[in-house]
Amino acid sequence: MINPFIMQFISHISYSDTTQHTGENMSNPYQLRQSLLAQAESILKERQYFKLDRIRAMIDQGEVKPSEAEWPEPPTSEEIILEAKKLYNFIKEK
Repeated sequence: MINPFIMQFISHISYSDTTQHTGENMSNPYQLRQSLLAQAESILKERQYFKLDRIRAMIDQGEVKPSEAEWPEPPTSEEIILEAKKLYNFIKEK
């Protein structure tokens, strides 16, 4: 389920801008928005998992204690939206 805050962002991306810059005619203007948000969330979660793996490796090697490790937080809605905007801006480029 997509966070209501993210849904607000979805409604602000212009469908005409999207089709103009991608050269595609999307049958559903929300498909691209949903896809961008899913990609953004995936990117940020992968970064989080990478950091978690790195911390676990450091703990296994005795470089840091679990209580002293800086555990990464899951991405927030705001971070996901910001990442989606970056992806959208890339799509808009000619």
